[in-house]
Amino acid sequence: MTTGGPRSALEGVGLLAIGLLLVQIGLVLPDIDQRIPFIGHRSALTHSVLLPLLLAGRWPAIAGLLAGGIAVHLGADLLPRGWFGYALVRVPFLGPLDATLSQLFLAANAVVGLHLFHAASREPATRRMLWAMLAVSAAAYLLVHERWWPLVLAAVALATVVVVWRRR
Repeated sequence: MTTGGPRSALEGVGLLAIGLLLVQIGLVLPDIDQRIPFIGHRSALTHSVLLPLLLAGRWPAIAGLLAGGIAVHLGADLLPRGWFGYALVRVPFLGPLDATLSQLFLAANAVVGLHLFHAASREPATRRMLWAMLAVSAAAYLLVHERWWPLVLAAVALATVVVVWRRR
């Protein structure tokens, strides 16, 4: 993103709109497994950053924005009512992981997703804008889909810390 003038402002709005769309796709992408009968809900194929990792070599910005949304989704999935049944990650042809491995799998993928998201841009101003966008998207997702106010507050606090820390 360049600085100054109407053209750069338009580029910034376009980047924000495209970024927001990709993050929103990432937020809902993991649950596509509910529409695929043979892999089951909470599949390791969809509840991971596999797709962004496959895209990262050719399209790192697209991969990072998708991964940011996926990371938020996986973070929310780390707080089920209990670690049994549909809360467990299912590995195709092997079955469900136990509770501990499911938590480790989701957490590790969320961390990698946030790393890919951070790498989506090298420009500090753009990074701050993207992190703020992810925080707002996460807050909206957590309110609508999870109804967990503590998660919303934690997401906002984390984004604030990251933005302030990155300004230095």
